[in-house]
Amino acid sequence: MLFIATIRVMRKNKVHNPEAATIHRVLVNLGFIDVVELRMGKEFVVSLEAEDEQAARETVERIGKEVLANSQLEKHEIVSVHPG
Repeated sequence: MLFIATIRVMRKNKVHNPEAATIHRVLVNLGFIDVVELRMGKEFVVSLEAEDEQAARETVERIGKEVLANSQLEKHEIVSVHPG
């Protein structure tokens, strides 16, 4: 059965992200003074074949942990897994 999964990868809270900091400064300079913090990351959408949703979730968890996220700097989150 086909499943579609969304995986979000973000920098860990204490890891500096220069690109996000630059965008935050630009927002403030443009008058968006209420923006306190800006975080950014990557989102991946994976289509995969699996026997059931649990098997799909297990595979997607491994993909996020072992391939997509650098565990020293980033954390991953499975946003959704649903039949495709």
